[in-house]
Amino acid sequence: MSLSYAYLLTQMVIFIPAIESWLRADPHEVLIVTTIEWYERIKASLETVDDPRVIVHAIEVKSKRPGLIAGIQRTTTDHVVLLDDDSIWSLATLQGLLCGLSAGPRVAGVSNIKVNIRMTLPALAPDAPSMFEAMGAGRHDRRAATNTAMAYFCDSQITCYTSETTAYRTEALQRPGFVEHVVEDYWKGKCKLSSGDDGAITRLYQNGRKTGIVVHDECAIEPKSKENTDYLKQILQWSRSEVRQLVRDPYLLLPSHRRH
Repeated sequence: MSLSYAYLLTQMVIFIPAIESWLRADPHEVLIVTTIEWYERIKASLETVDDPRVIVHAIEVKSKRPGLIAGIQRTTTDHVVLLDDDSIWSLATLQGLLCGLSAGPRVAGVSNIKVNIRMTLPALAPDAPSMFEAMGAGRHDRRAATNTAMAYFCDSQITCYTSETTAYRTEALQRPGFVEHVVEDYWKGKCKLSSGDDGAITRLYQNGRKTGIVVHDECAIEPKSKENTDYLKQILQWSRSEVRQLVRDPYLLLPSHRRH
C-alpha cells in the first residue's frame, strides 16, 4: 500500500504524530509531496521519524491539486491512500479501507468516518474541545451523516470522498484524462479551482464505478484542527466547495442516482 501526502499546510507538531500513525499500518511507502519552500524543513523534521519508507518530493506550484497528481504519478502499488497531514489513524484504519476496496473491482475508492471529539470529552472538562475543534467536529458530523445516508439508500454510493483519508485503486487515478479532469477544473468555465479536489475525483467515478465508506468506529481517523483563524478560512473554503458540488451535480439528490 502506498500512502500519498499532497501538500504540507499545518504545524509540524501535528504532522509528526500523523505520519507515525500511518507508519504503524505498515505501508509500502509514504510519498510526501510539498513545495520547494517547505522541502528542507520537512526533511529536517522527519529525522525524528527515521524511516526509509518515507520519501519527500518537492514541486514548484503552491497548490494542492498538482501536489496530489505528483504523488499519484509516483505511485507503483495497486492501491494508494490520499490524505491530509492532520489525519491521525486508528490501528485498523488501513485494514478497513482495504476491506472496502475488496468489495469488487468496480469500487474505485473508499473513505471512512472521523472520530467526533465532542463524543469523547465532556463539554465542561478542563481539556474540552476548543472553538476550532468543535467547529471542525460539526463539519465532520455533517459529512459523515450525508455520506452514510447516501451509501445506505444508493448502493454504497457517497456524495463526496474526503480529502483527509481516502483509499483508491491506483489504476483508477492513473487512467487517461484523470490529470486534466482534476487540474483543469473551472467554475463556470472561468475560475480555475484549487480546492475541492475530493469533489472533482468523486464526480469522475460516480458514473461507471462505485464509491464507498467505512463506518466502523475502530477504523475511524482523528483529524486535528489548526488552533488559529486560518482554520476558519479553511472551513469557509470547504463549505463553498460543497455548495459548488451540489450546484454542478444536482442529480446526486435524486432517487434516480440509486444503483442496482
